[in-house]
Amino acid sequence: MIKNDDYKYPLIAKKLEDKIIKGEYKEKEKILPVKNIARKYNVHYQTVNNAINQLEKQNILKRKRNIGVFVKENAREILILRRKKEIKKDFKKILKESEMIGVNIEEELKKAGRVKNIEKDKGSERY
Repeated sequence: MIKNDDYKYPLIAKKLEDKIIKGEYKEKEKILPVKNIARKYNVHYQTVNNAINQLEKQNILKRKRNIGVFVKENAREILILRRKKEIKKDFKKILKESEMIGVNIEEELKKAGRVKNIEKDKGSERY
């Protein structure tokens, strides 16, 4: 259950975005009714409406009166591009901070299993 009212609708909006990115809500398809989403996340229906309003302003969702809320065409692509941009921005900040405090990013990525060594001809290159 999400408790703080100030953070509820952006969190609901992010959950809806995640469903679009994962393909659980497909483009041009109707999403769950507002009341069902509210019940699922244990929030007031107006909180869900606020999240949908935010996503409408961002060209992700489209409300059709008396029919429902639909995922707009290219919504997934828009969200993925936006998330990539956010990650790149955040990653630059992380790199700068890690340099400043002496954290070796490459070593941390190896520990996490995210860097692989690929043998090529006589030597090896890291990717």
